Formats: sequence, C-alpha cells, structure tokens
Amino acid sequence: MAITAGWYTDPWAQAPLRWWDGGQWTAWTHVPETRVTPSVPASLDETEQPLPTAESRIAPLLGNADRIAVLDVETTGLLSADRVVEVAVVTVNRHGAVVDEFECLTNPLRDPGPTWLHGLTPSALRDAPLFEDIAPHLAALLDGAVVAAHNLRFDRRLLGYEFDRSGIDIDWGDGLDTLRAVGGCKLAAACTDHGIHLYGAHCALNDARATAQLLLKVADAFEGCRPATAYPVSGDVPRVLTRDGFTAADTNRPYLLQLARNMHSPADTAPYVTLLDLAVADLKFDIDERRELALLAEDLGLDEHSRARAHNEFINGLIDAAIDDGVVTNDEFDQLCRTAALLELDDSVVCARINPYRVVTETLELQAGMQICFTGAAQRPNGLPLERDELEALALQHNLKPVASVTKANCQLLVAADPNTLSGKAKNAQKFGIPVASVADYLTALETQSPLTINRLPANGVGLVCTICGQSWIATRRQTDPVCADCLVKAKPPAGANDGRNAANNLVRAERIERCRQAIELQHNGASRRQIAERLSVSAETVKALLRDGKFYANPEADPRRLELARRAAEARADGLTRALFGEEAGLSRGQADECWKDADVLFGEAGVARVIDEEGINEP
Repeated sequence: MAITAGWYTDPWAQAPLRWWDGGQWTAWTHVPETRVTPSVPASLDETEQPLPTAESRIAPLLGNADRIAVLDVETTGLLSADRVVEVAVVTVNRHGAVVDEFECLTNPLRDPGPTWLHGLTPSALRDAPLFEDIAPHLAALLDGAVVAAHNLRFDRRLLGYEFDRSGIDIDWGDGLDTLRAVGGCKLAAACTDHGIHLYGAHCALNDARATAQLLLKVADAFEGCRPATAYPVSGDVPRVLTRDGFTAADTNRPYLLQLARNMHSPADTAPYVTLLDLAVADLKFDIDERRELALLAEDLGLDEHSRARAHNEFINGLIDAAIDDGVVTNDEFDQLCRTAALLELDDSVVCARINPYRVVTETLELQAGMQICFTGAAQRPNGLPLERDELEALALQHNLKPVASVTKANCQLLVAADPNTLSGKAKNAQKFGIPVASVADYLTALETQSPLTINRLPANGVGLVCTICGQSWIATRRQTDPVCADCLVKAKPPAGANDGRNAANNLVRAERIERCRQAIELQHNGASRRQIAERLSVSAETVKALLRDGKFYANPEADPRRLELARRAAEARADGLTRALFGEEAGLSRGQADECWKDADVLFGEAGVARVIDEEGINEP
C-alpha cells in the first residue's frame, strides 16, 4: 500500500520533520511551530531510507565494495589505554540509501571519562556488554565495506586497540575521512556549513547519521577506496544496550543477508561448551580435562580466540543465572570467581556485573579527622561543575581530612560523583571494603549534620587455581604459582628431611619444567604459538613465557645477566633473605624479583645442580 506524501517525523532524528514523497525520503526537512506530528506508518520502516544523494557521487568511491560503513565512537579518553564506551555504524549502499544502523554502549570496566561530553555515566554503562561481546558482529559490519568517519584516524585507532584485545584482525583499507574533506572543521560546524541538522551531538548514532549525510555532500573530494577486511566475523545477534535500553542487533537487512554468503563462519562451539560445563562443574580443572578440551577444540576447528569467546559466553551465562532472582549471595559470588579463574579470565568480568547486586546500604556518622577521598566529575544541583579542590576545601572546613588515594590504611570514605563508578579508586574501595557515598548525599549530610547514606561492598576474594591438581579456591590475595592445601600436604617431606624451602617447591618446579619441555618440544615439531597454547590449554602470553624460560634453561650462559641474578637470588635464599628483601637490595621490581626467584629454584634448587633443556626435552646432568 502506497503511503501518502507528506511531512513525517524524521526517521534519522536529524530534524523534527522530513518530507516523504510517496516513494522515498527526501533531503527536505522542516521545523514546525507546533511539534505535534503524525506518526510514520509502520510500513515505512520496512523500506530503505535514501539519504539525499545522487548515485553517481557514491558508486565511484566504492570500487568492488557494495556499501559504506559510517562509524562513530565515544571513548573514555584519547590514549591507547582508553576504552570505547559507545559505538555506532550507519551502513549506506551504492545508491545512497541507509540500509542498516547499529549502536551499542560498552562497559569499559573503568571510569567513563568525560561524562560532561558524551553524557554516559557509570550507572548507564554498568549493565552494558563488554566490547569483546559485540566485536565479532561489529567486525561483520565493517568487513567488505569502505569505512568512513569524521576524524577517521582517531576512531579506527581506538577501535583497533579494542579489536586487538578481542582477538580480531582488521585491515581498515583506505577509508573516507570527512574531517579532511571539510578542512578540519568539527562535525557540528561542518553540518551547519552544509545545511545538515545535528541533534544530540556526541551521541555515537546521531554523529554517525550526520557524518553519513555530510559524506554525501562532500563525496566529490574523495577517490575510490579499498574496503576493510576483518577476521573472524560473526552473524550471531549480540545482546546490545543503547541509550534507550536493551535490544538486539537487527540482522534482517538485505546487505547482511548478502554478506552472509561470504562470511567467515565460526565453528559450532556447543559441544565445546557442553564439555566445558562438565569439566568445571566440580570447580576443578585438571590437566586431563584441559587436554580433552584442547583436543575437542582442535576437532571443531576452534582457534584461541574462538575458545576465549566461548569462555566469556559461558561465564556470562552463569552470571545471568546468578542475577536472575536479583540477589547474589557470597557463595554464588565465590563460585563465579573460582570459575573465572579456571577459565583464565580476569575476575573483573564477574565483579563488573555482580557487584551491584552485592552492595549493602548503611549509614555513617561523619567524624572529625575522618580520611576522605574524592573521585569523578561532580556537578552542582544546577548542573554546573563542582571542582575537586572545592570539595576538599569544604571537607577541611568540617574538620575532615582529604586524601589523594584509596588504600586500606589511609582512607575511610570514598565520595564519588556516581556511586556506580568503575574508577581505580572505586575498585580499591571495593577491594578493601571501604564505604562509598554520592557527592549529593555527602553535601546533604554536611549541611544537615545528619548521618551519611553509604554503600558498602563486602571485600572481594581472589580466585586461584592450583598449578598441580587444578583445584580452585578463594584466597585473600593473588599468588605466584599457587598450590592448594591438599598438594602442600602431599608435598611435605618426611620429618627431618625439609631443606628449609616451601614444601611444595619440588612439585611446582617439576610442573614448570614439564610445561617448558612440552612447549619447546611442540615448537621443534613445527607448532605455532597459537597451536601450542591450544594444546597446553594456556594463553598465548603463557606460551611466550614458557618458550622464553625454556630457552634460558637450555643455555643459561647465553643470558649472563639473568643467570647472574639467578645466582644472587639462590645465595640470598641460602642466607635467609626473603624474596622482597632480595628484590629491594638488587633494585628490582616485584615482577623481576619473582622471575629471579623462579630461575634460582629451577637452576639451583637441588644441591646447586642446574637443569637443562635440550632438543629432546629436559634432562638432569
């Protein structure tokens, strides 16, 4: 049924009204005196929405590609360590029609940065998926498309870091940068110059829509471009969170259906996840179970990144089940942390989603001399910024003591612009059980001299996995080469035979040497690092360390400095020095001291007899 021509609500939100000519959207927009407008019939949503353009201006830019992917991101900052908090892609076909729109918030697992700029608070991002959860789908949107953006260099640099973390390789091609085409003007100014309405700037989708229209205006400034390529990609529908709430990415678009024919199809992970569920059900992951999973992954064609994504999906499924009733007990939390440790995942994956369900609300009396730390960009009730030095000066007026950092010893209260912040200070507060209050509640308590409402999170434990038997448990702190209590008992020597070292050292050393031997043997047989990681069921970084250590143990004299430090560590241990004291005397960091201690144990652990690794494996002279 044909839809009558007329003014309707702009589907791109670029203006209040846009003219529908009976067959397509036009470039004509209108700002009415009265905002009461007819609703767009549902059937219009099922049509392609052409941008104001001529096909002859777009097609020459595409070459063999069939579309342009116009992207925009909002980030926590400008550096490589910063994270993406929102990403949007508007896909335009050869005819200048918008055929797909994708937007999603992402949880950066840290403070969102310039909230005053992008408007995204920690509370808004708390339940958003991680970037790696949407990365395969986002890669599918970019694969085979000519990528465009306003300041493309920045967007693809920050996205490139995120794709690297997610295990996705991407070649961005040549790309189209509208910033260059308009002489370096900001997006808002460029839109004004070209008669484009930009509503809601610094919202990724709004900026991407505006950039798409701007691209059509300045298309003559560009020449043909090489499209982007990405691997691996996925057509699976991810769970996404937009500024309007949870939804699912729409994959029922013509171009995605076309893309699916050439898409790299990921292997079916269902059998792998099923076996993984059985393996970790007892919260133990021994070497035999790891080997069986590695063999199954090899049979299914799962590479390291596919397995990592399967592990993330598995742990997030467990988290979904835990929070389904709105309550997470300490026992549930501990089991999730242990499972994450078994899967070699950082416990921040669990904490980011679970902590909001573990918070306890209490009251606290503000007393003279109390040590208080501040975090986040606070605002006054009228919306104006409230600077950090103003908050600290106010604290001093009330006989409170401002401090710069959150530690167990020097901080008693953290005041945050948003109590749900994921800043480093907030993470330390959670770690040490230090209460957190909002700036608004804090100011009210000072003004009224009433008790302060605070949120307190029970102190987190750390999930550890025994390097010998694979048993997991919750400990108060992280350990290098952790060994469970049962293995410690088994490793205890007969009475009078203890050489003064940790009773589990022999077993730990044997396990370390065996892993080095296996890694070197696999490498000599032509296996890549990725293949070694899959076979040994360890991360790529662990393989790198095993190969580095194995080569050193094979020929310690080839690295005289490391060998000398190992000798000094062995002598220090014989003299009764602790690892910390040795590191302090040698001027080493904690990590360097740990490595020297490990080398001393392997090379000089038994009567000064060094172990060596040759091409046949590890042998004792």
